[in-house]
Amino acid sequence: MWPGALPVGSRLRDVGLSDGACPLWGVGFEDVLHVLRDCSDSSAALCQAGFTGSLFSADRVTVVDWLGFAASSLSLSSFALLLSVLWGIWRCRNTWLHERSLYPLHLVVEDDVLLCLDYASASASTQISPPAAAAPPHWRPPSVGSVKVNVDGAFLPSACLGAIGVIARDSSGAVLGGFAKPIPVQGPASTVEVSALFTGLEFVVANAWPSALIESDVAVLVNKLHRPTADLSLLGDMLAPSRALLAANAARLRVGFAPRLANIATHTLASWACHNNDVISFSSVCHELISRIVLDDLSSSF
Repeated sequence: MWPGALPVGSRLRDVGLSDGACPLWGVGFEDVLHVLRDCSDSSAALCQAGFTGSLFSADRVTVVDWLGFAASSLSLSSFALLLSVLWGIWRCRNTWLHERSLYPLHLVVEDDVLLCLDYASASASTQISPPAAAAPPHWRPPSVGSVKVNVDGAFLPSACLGAIGVIARDSSGAVLGGFAKPIPVQGPASTVEVSALFTGLEFVVANAWPSALIESDVAVLVNKLHRPTADLSLLGDMLAPSRALLAANAARLRVGFAPRLANIATHTLASWACHNNDVISFSSVCHELISRIVLDDLSSSF
């Protein structure tokens, strides 16, 4: 998209929809450079990401000139991080405009740094298998004698609150147990999904099921968990406890990928717990919140 087409304050003023001022602070003329570089929030985010000095020079008065200068003066990896942070800034401002929810700047930067590290790590390795293309678009029961445990996480940026959902079912589709609970989130949003995966593994071990498949709808977690080589990314480090627990119980535990449509029950549980900041727990009697979803899963699986 050409920068002049972005719906910033200067463009909205031209069509009578804004006074052109920065919507975050009410001062400063909001053109594209103000959004990406000159707003105090944007410059703070860029500084936190390690960008300083000449990158903030006022000599570059158009966004095209500024990005051209950045591309010529930064390394390829640094320029990729810059673009990632700029996208995070734009996304953060849109969330404020449309939802009145402001994602903390340090989390914006942490998420973007993590994204770039994971991309670089994935690009450098040929060992990562893609998510199973033939995965069913709906929940499928495990093999006879085995248990399937679906896990998912939800995140509410405005409250720095997350929640995890876990549900276990047998080969007939009968619910064996499950729960959802909110958790505080101090790091990037990906910590919630990592926590959900680890909690699912712990749930299986605690119940001593002899054979279990844990399914997550976050493909990058599943791929990283099975990576045979050392993973030095932040996400790889966060997955270390899950990898250790899986290795200690390799004879009876497996972890696989499931598309979101095959993980609706736990997604619903986690979202409810996150938005209500409350706990759900149940055994063989399925919680009413997901009873209809479980029945729908059964009708499409047999």
